[in-house]
Amino acid sequence: MRTPQSQLALQRVLDYLRLAGVELTPEVEQRALLLVSAALERAPEDLLAECMRRLPEVFELPGYKPILQAPEIHRGSLVYGAY
Repeated sequence: MRTPQSQLALQRVLDYLRLAGVELTPEVEQRALLLVSAALERAPEDLLAECMRRLPEVFELPGYKPILQAPEIHRGSLVYGAY
């Protein structure tokens, strides 16, 4: 028998949260269930990707930094030396 996608997505979200250092309390589990339910309504064809995309919006993850589209710009010098 095939495991439902919603069950796999919920397990992945809970595993991700646990490995990120979030304590899995009943409140956290309930919010994870709501996240999976909302993702199932929004994008049932790509449930797992939708869950992981929305995860930082629903949970405050310790040490999470959003991925930048480009690296930060820092002023620098090539230090060509004296002519």
